[in-house]
Amino acid sequence: MLKMARETRETGCLRLRGHRVVALKPEFEEHAVKLEKALPDGVPAYRDLVRPDFYYVVMEDGQVYIHVYRRTNVVYLVAHSTLTTVDAVCGRSFFLECPLNALSFPEADF
Repeated sequence: MLKMARETRETGCLRLRGHRVVALKPEFEEHAVKLEKALPDGVPAYRDLVRPDFYYVVMEDGQVYIHVYRRTNVVYLVAHSTLTTVDAVCGRSFFLECPLNALSFPEADF
């Protein structure tokens, strides 16, 4: 039963208030600024099932892969793709309007 639960990809709305976004590469800086502005209202996201506190986030100009470091209220923007779906990562399309049509991740909704 645990294996089945881990294989189910959880989608939702990632809301983080008071978190700073840090781009790990200079070319991601523009996306980091946009993400930091959007996080308090919520962004559509997939939780990474392998790595705790990592998320695939869909934005208007593509998708980003982030790590939320809760102890210091920092979000690290690890990667960016111009794809607007997460088919390549998750195996299915992901179009959510956030926050209206998405569930919140309880531990991420501050």
